[in-house]
Amino acid sequence: MLKLIPDRLRSRKLWISVATSCLVVLVVAVFDIPEEQATTIVSGICGTAAAYLLAQGYTDGQSAKLKG
Repeated sequence: MLKLIPDRLRSRKLWISVATSCLVVLVVAVFDIPEEQATTIVSGICGTAAAYLLAQGYTDGQSAKLKG
């Protein structure tokens, strides 16, 4: 089943980025949240996603060093 999905679409970093974008759009455009609260929520979502992506990138880099 996994052979049907190309390797580049199996990336956790890609899907975290997509999920972050969707959450930001939901908070800003769909939910009726005051601007101050929306800014805080979006900052939290983006900050958490950025920390995860940086940590994963670092881990992947260290893993590549050990393999090669």
